[in-house]
Parts: sequence; C-alpha cells; structure tokens
Amino acid sequence: MERDKPSAAEGAIGPVQQFQLLLFATKDTDLSACDLAVLAEITDRYLKDGPKGGTTRPTSAAHLAKETGRDDASTARSIAHLAERGYITVAEQGVGRRGNTYLLPFKWMRDTATAIYNYIKPLAEAKRRRRRAHRSNRAGAVANCTTVATAPTRELRSFVTAPVRYLDSIATAPTRDQSYGLPTEGPIGADMSAGTYRVPPPVVTKKIVSASVERDGGDTLLIVEFDKGSTDVIVLEADSAREQEAGQNRYSRLTSSAGLGWPESFDELVGCIVHTQGDRYLLPHELHNDSEAA
Repeated sequence: MERDKPSAAEGAIGPVQQFQLLLFATKDTDLSACDLAVLAEITDRYLKDGPKGGTTRPTSAAHLAKETGRDDASTARSIAHLAERGYITVAEQGVGRRGNTYLLPFKWMRDTATAIYNYIKPLAEAKRRRRRAHRSNRAGAVANCTTVATAPTRELRSFVTAPVRYLDSIATAPTRDQSYGLPTEGPIGADMSAGTYRVPPPVVTKKIVSASVERDGGDTLLIVEFDKGSTDVIVLEADSAREQEAGQNRYSRLTSSAGLGWPESFDELVGCIVHTQGDRYLLPHELHNDSEAA
C-alpha cells in the first residue's frame, strides 16, 4: 500500500492535513462516534519523519480502547469498519503485545480537497466579477438574455466519499445526507429526506428597483438591484455552454417570479415584485404551495 505514503512532491503532512482527513471522515454517515474517535486517535499517532515516516506508531486495540474510553469489543469493531471503509490500512502487522502500524489515505484527502477547490474557484471568480460589474459604468442592453448562478448549488459534502474504492482518483462510493440521528418528522416545510432535519430558509419578497447591462471582459452581465439593498448579477453572455444553460434557467425563474414570462426589454423588470428562498427565485405555483403548507 505504498500509494498512501505521501511523497516529497505531495508536500508534508501536518496538523492541518490530519484535521482535514478527520473533517472529511465526519461527512461519512456510515461511521459511528466510536469509529471517529478511533480514527482520530490513530491519526494523532501518525509519524511524519524518521524511518517509519508515512505510517502511524505501533498502535494496539487495547491502547485505542483506553484512549477513546470505549470497550474492547466496540474498539475492535471500529478498527475493522475503518479498514473496510478505506480510512486505515495495516502497513505492518503487530506481533505479541506490539500493535499494528497503519497507513492513512492522505492522497484521497488531498484529491478530495482539490475537487472542492475546483468547484468553489469559479464561483468565487463570479463573485469578484459581480463586485467589478457593480462599480463599472452601465452599458447597453443585449438581446441574448442568459445567466449563470454565482452561489453554490451543490452541497460541498457531496464531494467527500469514503476512500474504500479509492485508487488514483476521487472515490465514487456515494454517501448519504447527514442525519445527525434526528427524528423523521419535522415542522411544516422542513426537508426530512434521508432523515435530515433542514428547515428551509424564509421566503423573501423583493422589489426590483434597477436592471441594467454591463460588460466585463468577454462577459455581459445583467445587474439587478432590489429595494432591500441586495444585488443579483446574471451573466448574459459567456463562452461556456454549461453556463449558458444554467443562466437561461436562472433568468427564466427571475422573469417568471416577476410575472413577466420573457420580457422584450430589461426595463420591464423595474418595479416588479419577486419572491426568493435562499438563492432561488420562486415561481408563482411554488409560492402558492408554500402558502398552503404554512
């Protein structure tokens, strides 16, 4: 299992990397509290330097039970479960009272972190474009009304999957939504999928006070300002076909929420009332359903 030993090119392993490995492990709802406690103790015993660098110190099940405050049987089950899920791999089998040494999946941790960064980076760049566009001079309107969202539409925890099938790329085994052991029934409007207790954000009513078009490099931006001081920046023109498709969906929701269908001019947006929930524009029938549920 040499693949899990970090090379010099991959960079040193320190407290930050150890913490991030544990953080990603907490996203796995198949791990119990005992599993996480055992993994934390094993990770804390990781050796960074010396002839055994890249593995943990010899660690017995009895030591792990003592340090985590769990009984021997629970600790043994957690060790087996962590190995099954790919979080630990025996590097050297212990003999006698000497415990096993373990490899930890830091390469999986790094590649998962890279995937999350690559997802967030264009969103951050879009936010910077929003700030620049808000300060730039107003430009003429364009006929092609397409958009791109600048807020995350995917939960970042969905990038984190157990390293059980991890080889040279990010693991593909899906994980369930976080449940935290909460009840299966919640307040009206709460999202209880997979046992998850998530109360939806409130519905906010806004009035559009300004709608104008600006250009930023190769992008054409629609700047929509609301009476409550918030601003939405929608990319009308972009090179990416994916952004074009996502943008059309967002612009369509904006205009439908405003009751306009597909306006001939952006000026028609001014004075319209829209309803939002989180980063999403609500369509009339969605608003009606929420009102009935309340």
